[in-house]
Amino acid sequence: MARSAKTTDIEITERVANKLIGDILSKYADLETARGQFMNQARRIREGIQSVIDGAAARGIAPKITKLTIKIEQTQAKLQGLMAELDAEERKQLKKILVAHGNKAQLRLFDDLPEAVRPPPVVILSGGRTPKHPKDRKGVSGADLEKAAVEAGEPPSETLQ
Repeated sequence: MARSAKTTDIEITERVANKLIGDILSKYADLETARGQFMNQARRIREGIQSVIDGAAARGIAPKITKLTIKIEQTQAKLQGLMAELDAEERKQLKKILVAHGNKAQLRLFDDLPEAVRPPPVVILSGGRTPKHPKDRKGVSGADLEKAAVEAGEPPSETLQ
């Protein structure tokens, strides 16, 4: 962050003021030029999309149907992106809900997902006093560690059985 100038000790000359204002106005002009270039490029892309939709209309496919098909594809891609961010356990829970809901279209979203990465179990070792309030406690219990180890494919330990 720039330091603020002291108002009492500053001497602003005409040259400094004109340079400052000129530089800022120049940057605004650059911004408007870039905005115009982007808008022109975006317009050309939209015209290209419209020409494809018009081509489909010439073949007998209604533009409304073509646009809806594209929206469906974009929505499915967005949903799969959201699902791909889930870890393996979260995906299991989501799949259970969707199976119970019974919507087969939602279940098909699992077909093209990349393999979920199973995070290693987190072990937090803490020293010092244990907080008295359960909400203030950090870490995991021995049962949680045992469950995570079993889910990771390790045999159960002898001491916790």
